Amino acid sequence: MTEAPPPLIFGASSQVGQALLARMTREGRAAHAVSRQPQADTPPIRWQQGNFHSALPATPCAVSLGPLLPFADWLRRQPSQTIERVIAVSSLSLRHKRDSVSAQERHTASLLAEGEAQLQALAEQRGIQLTVLRP
Repeated sequence: MTEAPPPLIFGASSQVGQALLARMTREGRAAHAVSRQPQADTPPIRWQQGNFHSALPATPCAVSLGPLLPFADWLRRQPSQTIERVIAVSSLSLRHKRDSVSAQERHTASLLAEGEAQLQALAEQRGIQLTVLRP
């Protein structure tokens, strides 16, 4: 069995990202972890200093643990056959805050909904396997 290429993980220095990378390290699974701040490699994790506008390693799998709209913009700029699988973390706030009395909470919900919709449209257009998690 051939090992899959390492995924590119945005938001890797977040709380969720740290937990994901710890598990991947325990399992001996490699990843390209993206951070805006320099980080030391911790094999099998390779850190890439950058953001959604940086030159990053090409990989068939991308994971987003941060804002959906900038990630969708990044995905749109990738060559159409490069990314085969996307995993993105959204939030149940999309449902719970859309009818809030707070304009700020409604705005948050609308940004989440728009980000999910853009990812879904890109996935359908390009044949990308998309998983959106809403913890």
